[in-house]
Amino acid sequence: MEYHFFLIGLPVILAGVVALLPGLVKRGSVAFGALLCAAFWVAAIALVPAVSAGGEYLFSVPWVPDLGIDFALRVTPFSAWFAVLIFAIGGCILLYAATYFSAHDRLPFLLGCLLLFTSAMLGVIWADNFYLLFLAWEATSLLSFLLVGFHHEKDDVREKSAQALLVTFTGGAALLAGFVCVHIATGETTISGLIDSGLSGGSLATASVVLIIIGALTKSAQWPFHFWLPNAMAGPTPVSAFLHSATMVKAGVFLLATLAPVFGGHPLWAKLLIPSGIFTVMIAVVRALREDDLKGVLASTTLGALGFLTILAGIGTPGALLAFVIFLTAHALYKAPLFLAAGNLEKRFGTRSLTALAGAGWSAGVTGVVV
Repeated sequence: MEYHFFLIGLPVILAGVVALLPGLVKRGSVAFGALLCAAFWVAAIALVPAVSAGGEYLFSVPWVPDLGIDFALRVTPFSAWFAVLIFAIGGCILLYAATYFSAHDRLPFLLGCLLLFTSAMLGVIWADNFYLLFLAWEATSLLSFLLVGFHHEKDDVREKSAQALLVTFTGGAALLAGFVCVHIATGETTISGLIDSGLSGGSLATASVVLIIIGALTKSAQWPFHFWLPNAMAGPTPVSAFLHSATMVKAGVFLLATLAPVFGGHPLWAKLLIPSGIFTVMIAVVRALREDDLKGVLASTTLGALGFLTILAGIGTPGALLAFVIFLTAHALYKAPLFLAAGNLEKRFGTRSLTALAGAGWSAGVTGVVV
């Protein structure tokens, strides 16, 4: 089953093709998008046996032998299923982006960044080594900065994309510090090793729990770091759809759910996560009720969904984690089409204002049915 790990190289290879053949992409953007979509769906189908078979698959080669650190990857049914969602939803979004921006000069750049972003997200969910996970984690932040700032000619877009980068990079630094504390406290550098050995008590263990929680909360825009996600709506619709449904903002809650079996017994785990999730849900509901921008409403509901997932990860019981997987899947499957429908409405009617779009669904054809 080790071949599944090499699927992480598929988006990198495709990104290279996009970079080398920009003229081809512009001339046949829809056909190229369809090819990317087909490749992603094939990868998703190839992962299904790993989901259904259960078990844990490891791949490791020496990386920094002097420090005892290996380039270690790990797939579980949960991470394999997450990868299926990334590939399946990502393929559709790539096809949509190729059509949505078919006449845009920077379409190859957008597709290339989306493909590299996919690889980085796969690195986050499949990395077993803490430091490899950190590198992939920060790569998603950097690439999301480039994607959200796609329309960089606008001042507000540059400001909001920079804000997202600053917040998530700061959280990434906290995450790295937490991993270092775990390494010092336990001698383990992998998630699988930590799950086997467990986390002992002491100040280092407490520091690692707090720092890793901070890193995860910033990534998934949980209170008190919730403000950056609605501002990231400055990015183009395909980017928003991918970030909110199956990638970037799900990375934090994914890590929380992955580490819940180890950290769930620590006294601070539930005390920090559950209130943060509750506050985020409350803020999201109030924000959504006051929002007139269609993408703003969808961003607020994403905040609420992430808050609910944070609460489930904070509870950390087997039943709560099962509910976590079910709700994560449901949210990914409905949020991506809603964002893409919002993009269709904006392109057809020239606005995202809910007031101006009142009744537009009746004349929007298939988009109206989706909404």
